[in-house]
Amino acid sequence: MTKTVSQRRRTFTPGSQPIPTLRGIEHLSMTVADLDEVTEFFTGVFGCQCLYTMGPFTGSKGSFMRRYANADVRAVVHHVRVLRSPFLNIELFDASYPGQRSRWPDAFDIGGWRLTGYVDDIDAAIEYLERKDVFILGNGKEPTGGPEAGEGSYACHCMASFGLCFELVTYPNGGADEASSDQCLWNPSQPDRGAVPSFLPVAGSLPGFRGFERISITVAALEEAAALFTDVLGCEPFYDLVMGSDRHSSEFGAGMNVDARAEPSSARLLRSPYLNIELVECPRYPGQNREWPGMLDVGGWHLAFYVEDLDAALDDLERRDVRVLGGKKPAYLYEAGEAAYTVHCLADFGLYFELVTYPHGRYHEEAFSGRPWHPGQLGGAG
Repeated sequence: MTKTVSQRRRTFTPGSQPIPTLRGIEHLSMTVADLDEVTEFFTGVFGCQCLYTMGPFTGSKGSFMRRYANADVRAVVHHVRVLRSPFLNIELFDASYPGQRSRWPDAFDIGGWRLTGYVDDIDAAIEYLERKDVFILGNGKEPTGGPEAGEGSYACHCMASFGLCFELVTYPNGGADEASSDQCLWNPSQPDRGAVPSFLPVAGSLPGFRGFERISITVAALEEAAALFTDVLGCEPFYDLVMGSDRHSSEFGAGMNVDARAEPSSARLLRSPYLNIELVECPRYPGQNREWPGMLDVGGWHLAFYVEDLDAALDDLERRDVRVLGGKKPAYLYEAGEAAYTVHCLADFGLYFELVTYPHGRYHEEAFSGRPWHPGQLGGAG
């Protein structure tokens, strides 16, 4: 008998010898041109909760910004704002510096990215978005294909006016890949590993939104990027996709808002504990930016992973092909706490990522407007 989604063994098997004490993605950070506009988008559309705002931060006429963020020493982070979605904190940076890239990266630029949200009713979600300042790309709702196909499974690609590409998906009966496997990708509509959201999207936001299901990242070399995510960041590979577009039409370009000559060649689906990772390899096409965006460029981004023992993680990184930017530094202001530290890292192919730890919580959590997501505390503590 074919297993239903609810009968499947929903476990996670980390990649080989990842960073020790890694617990999962704690936040997604992005630099934006208009802090209030992007805040309104995430709170108004996805029902995220604004937790706190802090700043400004500068390098104080020193090399702090280059050392810890690989950014121009003149960079200024005017504000940092942290939002909460059901299983992911979202950190918004309002920053500027001379020479800053001001154009949000396209989905298939190298280092370009998009978020995918899971919804229960994609028709109701699209109808809702049609009333917002959002572009519905391509044909709107389309059935999924390949290993992601399934009864009632659909996707819709969209774009916010400020440049963020995002996707909505629903697969109420699972995907075709699950028929031959006891395991399945992270699904925020059926959370596993004891994850229970203590926060639900606010009323009046995207109907049936359960949380973000994946982040898709365009890379120049699939195997190199996949090795970092599996061997260092502990992600579990699930399946590969052979991609391609119809060379006789513009439908693919319209569906992703990219040049019609863009032809992504392959993709790999990986799983981290609470967010799936999709890596997409896309050869050069006219207008494609091949330079990975800096952390403080508009649309620049990074993922932050929670670790229980940051010193052990740093010791482990010494044997990796990863640059540690400045070493660990104490968390500050709203994010300060006993033994609370953070460190930023840079892979040679361009990916920025961060390791964070706050084993005893934050000193000022009582001042937050809500409870942050914490991948290291299961069973509703997040």
